[in-house]
Amino acid sequence: MELTWVLGGLAGASPQLAMWIVAVVLSYVLLRRSGGSPERFLVIGSILMLVNTLVSALGSAVVDYVGQDGSSVGATLSLVFWTSRLVAAPGIICLFFGVWKKFNEKIGVEDGSASMRAKSRDISS
Repeated sequence: MELTWVLGGLAGASPQLAMWIVAVVLSYVLLRRSGGSPERFLVIGSILMLVNTLVSALGSAVVDYVGQDGSSVGATLSLVFWTSRLVAAPGIICLFFGVWKKFNEKIGVEDGSASMRAKSRDISS
């Protein structure tokens, strides 16, 4: 595999790579300061999305390399696509869950079911 293909793929994905590297660093700083569960989810989600970006960028170089040999590009492209999606889906879920938990901590919502029980006790009395 030629180095120019790999570098080309990384250069094309450099804005995304920079964004996810900054996200990993900032979420790690948040984790070191408060160390709660939401911050852990933010770190895990950021790392998974960084890996997803690397897989997508390097996958394009692999597809170009396989395409030169006349082999089946479809199978390689499918493998790169599904690997990327299998890494991205948990990353998005972790990021969403971490932000959701952090937002609920900020506004003081601990557990939705506990607040519903308290409201039902207030209504019944």
